[in-house]
Amino acid sequence: DNMSSLLKKIKFYLFFSIIFFILILLYTYLVYNGVISLNNIINKTFSISIGSLMILILSRKILLKQDKNGIIKGFLLGILFISIIILIKLITKTSLYNTDIIKYIIYVIFSTIGGIMGVNKN
Repeated sequence: DNMSSLLKKIKFYLFFSIIFFILILLYTYLVYNGVISLNNIINKTFSISIGSLMILILSRKILLKQDKNGIIKGFLLGILFISIIILIKLITKTSLYNTDIIKYIIYVIFSTIGGIMGVNKN
């Protein structure tokens, strides 16, 4: 039973990672070739929407087995996601913009919602 559960988790995270990687590659390709501009509000909205959806799904899945405190655990998971993103930006020496703060707040909100959904699924 534990092995079956572990395999399901591995499959989910692998599937999630592949989808995420494909979206990142597609988005990077389009930006690199000038098909889309990072300064366009529609593209920023698309980027935030995709990121929010991915974080919602991931936090829901991670907290699916939890019994309570979905708000707190989802919030903390969102803070962890944002910390990782900021760390990557610092390592790659990518600039942090004022609009990033809004995006990160949205990500934490969606992570919190995913935490609530995951806990309440039981």
